Amino acid sequence: MTEQKRDLAIYEVGVKWESERMRIEARNSTEAKRTFCQMTGRKFSDPWHGASILSARRVEA
Repeated sequence: MTEQKRDLAIYEVGVKWESERMRIEARNSTEAKRTFCQMTGRKFSDPWHGASILSARRVEA
């Protein structure tokens, strides 16, 4: 469990042109975007509303 916990990082994820961001714990930025889509009811693969319009930035703790 602690080994998996060490691999996780915190990402700030949100729509590229909006200022509101959500902090999500994930292994990489793609996983953070997928989690964001699940939490907000978006379809990850949608070209107009999915991952392509999101940005995920790693936050240093």
